[in-house]
Amino acid sequence: MKPMVLLCILTFMGISLTASPVQAKKPVAAVQQATKNQQRASLLMDRVQIHALNTAISQKMGGPITAETAPITAEKLNSELSRYQMGRALYHDGRLMTDKEKKELVSRAYGRMPSVNPLRYGVTVKRVDLKSFPTGMRAFSAPTDRDFDVFQETAVDPAVPVLIYHEDATGQFLFVRAYFYRGWVPKESVAETDRATWLTYAAPKEKAVVTNRLLTLGKGKDAALYQMGSALPLEKGRLLLPRRDQAGRLVIQKETARFDDALHKGPLPYTEENLLILARRHLGAPYGWGGRKKSVDCSALTQDVYRSFGIELPRNSGEQARTTPGVSFQGLSRKARLSLLKTLPVGSLLYMPGHIMIYSGEKDGVPMVIHALGSKGVREKGAVRKVPVMKVVETPVDILGSSGVTLLMRVTKGIVIR
Repeated sequence: MKPMVLLCILTFMGISLTASPVQAKKPVAAVQQATKNQQRASLLMDRVQIHALNTAISQKMGGPITAETAPITAEKLNSELSRYQMGRALYHDGRLMTDKEKKELVSRAYGRMPSVNPLRYGVTVKRVDLKSFPTGMRAFSAPTDRDFDVFQETAVDPAVPVLIYHEDATGQFLFVRAYFYRGWVPKESVAETDRATWLTYAAPKEKAVVTNRLLTLGKGKDAALYQMGSALPLEKGRLLLPRRDQAGRLVIQKETARFDDALHKGPLPYTEENLLILARRHLGAPYGWGGRKKSVDCSALTQDVYRSFGIELPRNSGEQARTTPGVSFQGLSRKARLSLLKTLPVGSLLYMPGHIMIYSGEKDGVPMVIHALGSKGVREKGAVRKVPVMKVVETPVDILGSSGVTLLMRVTKGIVIR
């Protein structure tokens, strides 16, 4: 099947921008060629420096997943589950959710809670939604909304190691901890195993990394979709693909790795060229809140691009800003912000509450950013109208937001990962 060409032409500040085809093939494998030219390219960080950064980020997020071995007490589990609340009005299929429906979900989550749960180990076997409650139901803040599911925490790729804390009252959902996220997934999406085998995925000696926006691995009913930055263990040149047997246990299927423009042996060298190549591979892709639509939201975009280099950013934009070094934009004038921005290296992240972007340099003297953008603002007759965008785009940083303030003036921190 030929790749679908999806073009999005947006005009901001009089500049026409075209979002590149989502799956467009190039005559030369761009990432492979960039890798061959590393002798002439400048590494922004080497493996040792990246490991040190990951360690620092992990400590700020509660420590590495591999360090957790203790059983889960009822007190700890209560603390984890109490993070998720349903105080506001929520809608499902356009109708208001009842208090009874909400209480049933909460009751289902807390059900079957012993005083101590032994810690169990699992690996995801397919791309799956991780939710704040044990349900496949989608819930929205407005009756007409179909994009921003408030139960959706994130999407989890196959081959992700998880710690299993708890089962819901129906036995159909598991409450799990992944690298930087906790939530509910269907039990059928996880294969359980022992700790030693689990460490093959949690701390692989060698791995392959997905460098395309999306990549399908496996065959037939075992085919699974992987997103950019996904890592799979390697053993003597073969991928260790996770499968789930009828008893729910992990079965490892070995498949010869074919390294090309979509799959790289190990993390990519962290260079400015590689970073922009990978970020621009998302241009034109749909905005996918919490990883929906087989795509990314703003912080998933930054996470996927950076994890392709082995840099493990947290999932949420606020956590990405809190755990990384940078410079403050707060209290600065527009002129001072533009001056500070021009001192930042290409690939820096620009954070504002609720949104994060990748600085891609200047185009004709205009600072540009790559980001998954939900909406923008348009001035009409003295008012600002909110216009949906819902795509990954490359725009000037000074575009008008739907709040009526430009994104440049909302930036609070520039994150420099060097």
